[in-house]
Amino acid sequence: MISKTMQTILHALSYGNIEVEASRRLADIKKLDAMRIFVKKLDTKVYNGAYEVPVRLYFPSEEAMSGEPVDGEKYPVLLFFHGGGWVTESVENYDRVCSRMAQSTGHIVMSVEYRLAPEYHFPVPLEDCYAAAKALYTGRLILPADPDRITIIGDSAGGNLAAAVCLLARERGEFMPRKQILIYPALNNCYTEESPYRSVQENGEGYLLTAVKMEDYLKLYESSPDDRQNPYFAPILEKDLSHMPDTLILTAEFDPLRDEGEAYGKRLEEAGNYVEVHRIPEALHGYFALGIRFLHVQESFEIMNKFLEKEADKTWKQDIQMEKLDNAALAFPLVTGKNDSRVFRFYCQLKEEVDPDILQKALDQTMEKYPLFQAVLRKGLFWFYLERRDIRAVVKPEKKPPCSQLYIPDQKSLLFSRELPQKPDQFRGLSCTDRRNRSDEFRYRTGSGLLDPGTS
Repeated sequence: MISKTMQTILHALSYGNIEVEASRRLADIKKLDAMRIFVKKLDTKVYNGAYEVPVRLYFPSEEAMSGEPVDGEKYPVLLFFHGGGWVTESVENYDRVCSRMAQSTGHIVMSVEYRLAPEYHFPVPLEDCYAAAKALYTGRLILPADPDRITIIGDSAGGNLAAAVCLLARERGEFMPRKQILIYPALNNCYTEESPYRSVQENGEGYLLTAVKMEDYLKLYESSPDDRQNPYFAPILEKDLSHMPDTLILTAEFDPLRDEGEAYGKRLEEAGNYVEVHRIPEALHGYFALGIRFLHVQESFEIMNKFLEKEADKTWKQDIQMEKLDNAALAFPLVTGKNDSRVFRFYCQLKEEVDPDILQKALDQTMEKYPLFQAVLRKGLFWFYLERRDIRAVVKPEKKPPCSQLYIPDQKSLLFSRELPQKPDQFRGLSCTDRRNRSDEFRYRTGSGLLDPGTS
């Protein structure tokens, strides 16, 4: 329990509205830390379009700075987004936090200097963070990193950005994080008396971070009130949380953001993801920036290290029995190139009659797992492009020849067929591209026993 004396002090420090410049000057006091000169770090940059996003690398040891693999493995990386209500704080202010994080976890920490509100509104800070993640995952940095050993992490507003980057990565399909750590994350869009979370009412006054401040931060971050309904602005609004990274969420007992973080964890778990949620007793919002001697910080690192040591959850992946490639598959590399993939091949062998209802259920499950398949091909001025559509894939009897054209100009249809075969005891598979059009197409056919279009 917090003592009455401490409650009085906290209440005095829990002032009302945000004044941007004053808040920034107060946050910048952290730059006076004399220990910063001993931090093992390296400054570099990534690009969000033409804009240079500064990033700072923190190393757990001198050996890690060499970039040489240890025992044949690259150093694991924590991609960190700092807090500050999208308005204050900086990479420099978080020097000691990130250095301690690197030493305590044995990970290289990459901290991102994303642009701040109100000079830059949503989604600019998010896109800066996404660009940094993409550069790290796709090997565009001087830092060689194994994508399977990268964890996205953030605290407070940085937790919001970490969650949103993972959602955006799933949507765009350019990379997909295996793990995320959200430290007392800001995930909701309302901190008034209308908030559905009890912690906003219980802890919204007198515990440093107030509900009034959170509302101010949201107003400074948003480009318009409509942003508040965007899941990338408030990740807890996302309806589909399937196929997200393994997740660790740390909340603080006396924090107005406590309940939304825990609710987000519950929803992630209900969607089939691996999730750990830990509430740090008697902790306040922002405790993670305290020294390593504080028990709250020590407990958090113990939890984080156990989570980081666990292998990424692979339960969503099905065990697949590999089949011998047929002649067409063997010839496939000879007719494709980096700039012209032409066609994807899938096949399965049907051994029993196909129940249309079962096949439809399998198809529905597959589309949930792979939302990128829910796209149509559109012809642009200079090239073809994919466009997301809410078209339901429906199973129907097979009538077309196996290599029928799938892309029809000006017709918005999915780029695969959903057809019941005429005979159960034959190979059904895929697909030929129509050489008359310049698109990459595939034709997908399956039986009742196959749920994954990724089987090959």
